Amino acid sequence: MARLLALFLLAFLAPTLAAFAQEVITGSPMVGSATSEEFDTLAEPPPKVEPYRILVVGDALAGGLGGGLKRMTAEREDFEISVRANEASSIVRPEVYDWAKKLPKIFTSRDYDAVVVMIGANDHQAIRAGEQRLEFNTPEWLSAYRQRLNGILGTLLVSGSKIYWVALPPMADDDYNAAMTLVREMQRKEVTARGGIFVDIVPAFSTPDGAFTATGA
Repeated sequence: MARLLALFLLAFLAPTLAAFAQEVITGSPMVGSATSEEFDTLAEPPPKVEPYRILVVGDALAGGLGGGLKRMTAEREDFEISVRANEASSIVRPEVYDWAKKLPKIFTSRDYDAVVVMIGANDHQAIRAGEQRLEFNTPEWLSAYRQRLNGILGTLLVSGSKIYWVALPPMADDDYNAAMTLVREMQRKEVTARGGIFVDIVPAFSTPDGAFTATGA
């Protein structure tokens, strides 16, 4: 399933990578006649173009996505893919792995042109807030989740990188899928409201009538 998931993500994100590629600055061809000295200058190899640096962050799904992007760009010098994924991480449990604190440290070490985020597969659980335990999908949980989500979003946005937030795919189990649908839609609303780009991969994992499927093109 993980292998198939990565393949679907790669197929869906190919247009996004094409958009990335369009942003890489290339030299314009020179036209007109040239003297021998000028020709010697023109014959020199063009200066090396700085690669478009992409950071992939998130949970186990992000790890698979990042690995796929690395394979897609392995033979290209105009892309550089970095992956920082923690399989057990989530938005609801910063005590396990706190992305709001980790991300600023990541950005101090290097600038990235774009950040691809995929996280939330572990978010269908209670939130611990001090001595309180906020149960999933209660009004208190929804408020706390939105606050933690925006904390991560704020850190991403101030980095100056373009933010591509990849949607969670549909899940085969009905109860799990319902939980992930709620998380996905909350992420979509907050990401788009704050200027991020929400990449919806749900159609790639669904039948024409919207049901889950484990096969595809």
